[in-house]
Amino acid sequence: MIEDQPKNTLTPLAAHTLRRCIHSLCGLVLDESRDYLIRDRLLWVIEKYQLDGFDQLANDVEKGLNQKLTNDVMESILTCETSFFRDPHIFEAMRTHLFPHLFQNKEAHHSPINIWCAGVSTGQEAYSIGMMASHFVEPPFGRYRSKVSVLATDISQNALAIGKKGVYRASEVDRGLNQELKARCFRQEGDHLRVSDDLRKMISFDYLNMVTSFRLDQSFDLILCRNVLIYFDLEQRQKIIDRLWQHLGNHGYLVLGAAENLYGLKTDLQSVRYGDLLCYQK
Repeated sequence: MIEDQPKNTLTPLAAHTLRRCIHSLCGLVLDESRDYLIRDRLLWVIEKYQLDGFDQLANDVEKGLNQKLTNDVMESILTCETSFFRDPHIFEAMRTHLFPHLFQNKEAHHSPINIWCAGVSTGQEAYSIGMMASHFVEPPFGRYRSKVSVLATDISQNALAIGKKGVYRASEVDRGLNQELKARCFRQEGDHLRVSDDLRKMISFDYLNMVTSFRLDQSFDLILCRNVLIYFDLEQRQKIIDRLWQHLGNHGYLVLGAAENLYGLKTDLQSVRYGDLLCYQK
């Protein structure tokens, strides 16, 4: 008598099916070397839905039998790594070059500054941008009057819920923020810190899947799409860059992750270097 296969056994067929489904759902490219990640991150989904194993999980996801299960699979596979002012050299270049250029131009035309943080995860990047913008806006910190709005999007509903709430552990806030920013932009709530109301009003969070066709109702002066392209193949990266270009205003800036570039992609964007930051301008 052959014993039943353990639930934690990921067969080659199930792995292949799950890799293909994950790519279709969110564009994430996983090869066989990442099968351990599929096994480790999705075993809890099998337990939650009381499935027989990975073969049944792969079958259910492929056939779309349970949308909640499919969502749990996608949420589990996504990597949500972020922090306040992550990669400080990027924010330093924005403080000394990009933001002054944007504010001077917008002030002359009496128009608002629109910023889009794509793949924002749990929101720290968007709030970091808002904190930086506050130094340029009066009153009481800066000398410009331009209104700043930040759209923060992500494919993870769980991550977005954290960003919308704007409540973080003290250890998360300590990672990247000095005492002055903590005192000005957060208030204590037990063991956690909540983003101030003024900062929260600047940020709007919304769901967006970068691999599907989408159309936003505005153009942006600055788009941050950091550490997103690294998860996609060349074809999907090209589609994403084309969509970002469409939503970037004339003379607007695109900022990618420190290890990302547009090599091998067709684009009219021009590379611009400010200090240690290589960004792109339309």
